[in-house]
Amino acid sequence: MTADDCLAAEQRLERPGPEADELREAESFLNQALANGPHLTKEVEEESREVHGIKKRTLERARKNLGVESFRETVPGPWFLRLSSNTANNTANST
Repeated sequence: MTADDCLAAEQRLERPGPEADELREAESFLNQALANGPHLTKEVEEESREVHGIKKRTLERARKNLGVESFRETVPGPWFLRLSSNTANNTANST
């Protein structure tokens, strides 16, 4: 993630309104859900929707903003999500 990407993400979050609040909540959820390592995409999406009421498109925008990576351990196999190494380092440094 470049400095420009970080500034653009910060500006999006500074916009007032329910969309910015929902996006911030989705990003917080992803940071917490993926802090201890990769998780199944289906499980993350299901929890975000059913437990936190996060819409799919909002979760997708949060994934993009945070640089969340999707991958498969084996092909064919299930998809997993993980924080990018930049996001993980930023999260670790801020605690």
